[in-house]
Amino acid sequence: MAGGLSEPALLELLPPPGRLTLDLACGTGELARELRDLGHDVLAVESSRELVRAARHADKRMEVLRAEIVELHHPGKLDAPSGTAARTAEMMEGDVPIHSVRLPGLVADQEVILGDVAQTLSIRHVTTDRTSFMPGVLLAIRGVEALPEPFTIGLEHLLWRS
Repeated sequence: MAGGLSEPALLELLPPPGRLTLDLACGTGELARELRDLGHDVLAVESSRELVRAARHADKRMEVLRAEIVELHHPGKLDAPSGTAARTAEMMEGDVPIHSVRLPGLVADQEVILGDVAQTLSIRHVTTDRTSFMPGVLLAIRGVEALPEPFTIGLEHLLWRS
């Protein structure tokens, strides 16, 4: 199959047909169309306006959501956008707009909003106190010696070690 579905490792990761399958950074929608043809209920997400148009042009039935990120922090946060929002956008592999808010009463929140005609899907992380950062800080302190690179960005290198 053209989108890589012939790879056994990918086939093992897929939920059974009939369940919702999320195709992030779907590009022109080739893989999403293959999954749909196999019976999957596919939610395709792409941040590039050009690729969304290409996916919809290739298949008029294709629903592709666009994405934007809103990050909200306390007024003492100096960088805008935050490193977390920039990393999220990078991992989404596209031109994802980031909106930064700095206001009193906030700690550190981030929301990824996916949207299409008459619908949105939001994934939101809200912190109400800095103590929420402590498990990640402790994980980093305990695992830093095991990291292969002297400078590493992202807790995923400690959470999901190969």
